[in-house]
Amino acid sequence: MSVYIRCKVESGLVILESDEKLTEPKIVTLTGADTDCRQLDCIRKDGRYHITFEASSLEKWSPDTPVLYQLKAGSLTERFGFCELKTFSNTDVLLNGERCYLRGYIRGIVAHEHPNMTGGTLKDAAVKNIRQAKKYGFNLVRFHSTIPTPEFVEAADEEGLFIHMEIGFAYEYDEKGDKKRLSMDNASWKETILRYRNHPSVAIFCIGNEMHKSGHQPEVHALYALGKELAPAKLIMDNSGWGEYDRPTADIYSQHIAYYFPFKHHADMFETDNCWRINGSTYDEPLENDISNAAVTAHIRREAVPLKPVIAHEAIHYIEIPDYEALNRKFDDFCARVGEDYLKANGIRKPRYMTALPELIRRKGLEAKMPDYVKGSEFFKKLAIKRYLEQLRHSRLCGFEMLQFADTLKYENKNGIVDCFDDDKYIDPEWMRSVNADAILLARFENEVFYHDTPVNVVLSISNFLPQPYIKGDLKVSVNGKEVWTGKNIALAGGLQKLADIRLRFPNSGKAEKMELAAEFTAPGQTLKNAWNFWLYPQTQIRVLPEMELNDHALEERIKAHHGEKDASLVLTDTLTDRVFKHLEDGKNVILFYHRDNPGNRYYWPGALERFKPCIWDRGSNLGGVIDSEYLRKELASGRYFDLNMQALLESKYKICLDDFPVKTEEFIFGIDKPVRDRMKGLIHGVKEFIPEDTLRNFSHLFSVKVGKGTLIVCTIVSGGQFSSPASDTFLAALLNGATEFATEKAIEPAVLKQYLADETAKGERREDVMNHFWEIDNKPVEDTLFWEQTGIDLSKLH
Repeated sequence: MSVYIRCKVESGLVILESDEKLTEPKIVTLTGADTDCRQLDCIRKDGRYHITFEASSLEKWSPDTPVLYQLKAGSLTERFGFCELKTFSNTDVLLNGERCYLRGYIRGIVAHEHPNMTGGTLKDAAVKNIRQAKKYGFNLVRFHSTIPTPEFVEAADEEGLFIHMEIGFAYEYDEKGDKKRLSMDNASWKETILRYRNHPSVAIFCIGNEMHKSGHQPEVHALYALGKELAPAKLIMDNSGWGEYDRPTADIYSQHIAYYFPFKHHADMFETDNCWRINGSTYDEPLENDISNAAVTAHIRREAVPLKPVIAHEAIHYIEIPDYEALNRKFDDFCARVGEDYLKANGIRKPRYMTALPELIRRKGLEAKMPDYVKGSEFFKKLAIKRYLEQLRHSRLCGFEMLQFADTLKYENKNGIVDCFDDDKYIDPEWMRSVNADAILLARFENEVFYHDTPVNVVLSISNFLPQPYIKGDLKVSVNGKEVWTGKNIALAGGLQKLADIRLRFPNSGKAEKMELAAEFTAPGQTLKNAWNFWLYPQTQIRVLPEMELNDHALEERIKAHHGEKDASLVLTDTLTDRVFKHLEDGKNVILFYHRDNPGNRYYWPGALERFKPCIWDRGSNLGGVIDSEYLRKELASGRYFDLNMQALLESKYKICLDDFPVKTEEFIFGIDKPVRDRMKGLIHGVKEFIPEDTLRNFSHLFSVKVGKGTLIVCTIVSGGQFSSPASDTFLAALLNGATEFATEKAIEPAVLKQYLADETAKGERREDVMNHFWEIDNKPVEDTLFWEQTGIDLSKLH
């Protein structure tokens, strides 16, 4: 017997559809107690029985109130929740008639999964994962190309978590290895929907992952129609990740937005239609037209506006460095506790990285730096998560699915909020909920760094998807813990709502200051808090004028404009030539503003281009960094680890790799590289090991070393007026005024340094691996066909 329970919450009805006549059907509680639901009618239509119950007295199922009932009819018992999920226009997901913001995380395939690390049953593992996810503000889980276990679905019903499940699909290939057509399991699609359609937790039935141009596929149209026929009250999704902006084969779209970081030049990444233009229109309409005739010439750019509500596909994805020693101890203790039989039954074994990476750290002599690497990467990841989620909530998107909530066990990419045991790591749940809940406060600053004599303009808003959004409360605004203003009786209407324009001015304290703007909204039963940092700097004065040999004339003019006192013992240059050695031999101190691409360099210093954005899985080389100079921390009003005020200093700059440098240097600012392999090394070249030259490289932005009679101070994060900002101006002044702060006893012979640089120059530039290169060029939302062709990757060989 096949029974479908369809809830119409706004109408107060439950409608049963059955292929057989039901015997005395009734709706009861989980304990078997009767409810006030009464049968209104029973009709036979299209060979099926349709029974309608008046059900307005039932409590609504939601992630916050996961109340369950039972349908009983003879020997039949079917559990369900009084829940209705649908979409409105291309803007909203509606849960029980009110707007709902989907805050998802991803499990499923092995790269995003972890086995049962509880020592208990599958149900125990499901309950722990769900409770942890909800503690951090999530209300949805996507099972990537996977159907979850019955135990997980049962737990999600009871605990209150939406599920997005996927049957998966494949491509058929011809003898040349080219994609021929989609291969989909229609029987599995139907069977899965019939099995899980009465579960209130199951929100989305999806065919599979990242299917390009799904709206062009006849098979997809057929499966969508079948899904709507079998489960009209569920959301049907043709694929997660891609598809045409106007396709009719999904109720909700999950779109790959971009691998950008939504900050500064990419702050609008959720607002543009760039990602939609990749797959274009279902109807093959051109999105750009050029018209030319006798009367007019015109270029038309058609906007690609998505037809359905959109959630961000595989969002965030930022990684950090774990404490490998602690992780090994925890894993070993777990194995000893659960025993060999449990490990075998659950497919648990120690992954390679747990031993390989600690050995690599010892081999590279990084033990002393690892505490900073761990803490600095954690700080930068939190900073990036907050920025991403807040920018997302400023947009029209109605949710996201995050890679990922729990660390995978098998791979080294630690992009979870919790570890592979589903235990807390370093992120505070209350902090996470301040940016990941039904309602959050938002602030938009014109910048993060300001001079004291300029106003700080802020727009305060709220993203409000509370189940009961129409509330009234008070908004308090504070700076550095002191109340600035409280607005009374602020009425909320739901959705994204601007609350206030704020203009702040501060007295000139004559020193750099890190400030905190905090907002708190209070209403009956609700307290929302959030806070944002910004920095104030005095107008800088460069008091020391070095001897300058700069090709960067904009930078030279900036320095000369300060009319500092000349210091003949200090040389400033931006080219690495033999003149640097001449100055050092003469006993002068040399500040070298080095970039690999500076014109005039005779010597090449190995390193990598820098971006102020986090590593995404295996893309990138920036997990934050360390300011190991109390003098610079004071001058910049910075903490020990990279914060938002460092963006102007780092973006588009360079960092030097000191892995093979002949001697130790005095490092004042250094970066944190990722401990992750480039996937293409394994997929294309079969290299599975961690390569020291590619992993946890010792990157430095500012260091010094004695060379002969002088001291060489190497800095990679200063350039001309194009990148001028209060923070970079302050850093430049601190560097020149306080050159003596960078003295060191660590030394290298001039001949050794020159030979090292000559050897590196002869080897040629070290280019980044494929995935790192995509991260550093930062000019496309995702890797496209041209990128793969330019890097020599044939994706057809990877299937």
